[in-house]
Amino acid sequence: MAFEDNRPSLRSSRRSLSAGWTAILCVTGLILIVGAVVALVIQHRQQVLRSSRAFSLALTQASQAPCVKARLGAPIVANGFIVGSISDNSGPSDGGQGYADLEIPVSGSLATGKIHIVANAAGDLWTPQYLSVRTGDDRLLLLPAASPCQ
Repeated sequence: MAFEDNRPSLRSSRRSLSAGWTAILCVTGLILIVGAVVALVIQHRQQVLRSSRAFSLALTQASQAPCVKARLGAPIVANGFIVGSISDNSGPSDGGQGYADLEIPVSGSLATGKIHIVANAAGDLWTPQYLSVRTGDDRLLLLPAASPCQ
């Protein structure tokens, strides 16, 4: 009577291990590539928002407001992840219009907060419609009508 050896051969088990590791490495590599592309897109978007005229306008006007300086302390700098949207077709030769709605995290020597600006552009001129600074639960309204300092 002959016995059959039903055990898998060493070669076939090594091949299946090798195929498994190859699949794991390919999936991991794909995830890393997609993550890198997403990170680059987010970084580019942040650069676009930071270089916009609406961003500069918000930071300048909030930094010059006495109530904001008293609450946050000087200097006031933007830091963190900007949230919002911007449509800028307002170049001098475009004669177009632009719109921005941004929330900008800021910090000063005393506290941190967020600037919220809504601005429209006609031609090359950006005009803020709404501007506020939030610190904790408090909100300082700068535009359309400034709230009193407390």
